[in-house]
Amino acid sequence: AMDLQMQRVESKVQKSLERVRLLLKAEKNPQLPQDVHHQYDDKYFLVERGTCIAMASQLNCLAALGLTVEQLRTLKSWAAQRSVSLRFKSKETCAYLREETRQEEDPRKHVEEVSHRGVAVSSWTSKVVTTITEYFWRFEVSYILEAFQGVGEETISIMSFSHGTELKTTCKAPAPHPEVRSPAIMKDVNVTWLLQMLADDGPLFQVDRDAKGCSTPRRNPDVDKAFAHFTMFAGWAQSVCDYLSHLRQVDPRSKDQQAVPLSPESVFVPTLPVMVSSESDELQEEVRQCNTLALLRSSDVKGLALNVSDGNRLLFEEQRSLQERQAHLTECFPGEGLYTRQEAFLHVTLLHSIQNSESWSFLVDYVEGMLRKQLIAA
Repeated sequence: AMDLQMQRVESKVQKSLERVRLLLKAEKNPQLPQDVHHQYDDKYFLVERGTCIAMASQLNCLAALGLTVEQLRTLKSWAAQRSVSLRFKSKETCAYLREETRQEEDPRKHVEEVSHRGVAVSSWTSKVVTTITEYFWRFEVSYILEAFQGVGEETISIMSFSHGTELKTTCKAPAPHPEVRSPAIMKDVNVTWLLQMLADDGPLFQVDRDAKGCSTPRRNPDVDKAFAHFTMFAGWAQSVCDYLSHLRQVDPRSKDQQAVPLSPESVFVPTLPVMVSSESDELQEEVRQCNTLALLRSSDVKGLALNVSDGNRLLFEEQRSLQERQAHLTECFPGEGLYTRQEAFLHVTLLHSIQNSESWSFLVDYVEGMLRKQLIAA
């Protein structure tokens, strides 16, 4: 099973390597770790750098949804004393509006003739007219993505929207949806670990090699905590995505956009198990200013893992491709209704964050699998 998983990871990474080569400098040669001669510590460095990139990616997804630098600082200060969680909750209402009656003619006509001794002497045409009664309803939804500390003593709103549309049914009872559903969804995820891993100058994750229980770059208490975080976050994001799919099904306009895929495949995933060999000694570049919320700013790790500059290039590409995807969704989805361009972007961003969590899991499992293969071969 481990070998099959490694083959799957290698296949996915190979598709991304060409894009990575375009992003890095010409003298850089990103490769799968198994294809690069490296030291045992390089495996630790790879996991540490990959975790920092995965954390930065997750924060940048939240920034794309509305999280600001000031809000992140507040959340980080909360996490020093209390637990901090994200919550997505919504409220739905459905109210009866009116009844309308219309007549619909059957396109088929029935012709009858009267004949005498084989000669038609008269004829008449009849058609069926059906009276149709339709009932109209106002369906509205409001939702909020917020952060809170403890059990909700203080909250910070990251994003919120209210939308509505008109629904049509052919019967008055039962109503298409409950009169009030509050909350229609309420999902929380604890992000305390993520915030506690933020140094003053960016994400910082290190494995304590001397800690009790540290056996390998994958099997140690620090990575276990990271694994718990990324797993919980991906589960939370999937629950929110399922709810957004529900809104898309309810919206009568969604039939016009069913052909538009919501796949995040075009968005670059920066969390990759790659090592980089260079023909020259590169001085660390200064991080350029941009709109990316989280960047790698800490001192460089040693060895063949991506350095700070290279890691940030991947994060810049992720942000660029996410913005490109947003522009495409803006063209394809309406600005009004239940499932608008805002919901589509939220949907794709969360799907991308799930991909990022999965890629991180693949990375650490790949390192463990690579170590296992080397031990068997020895």
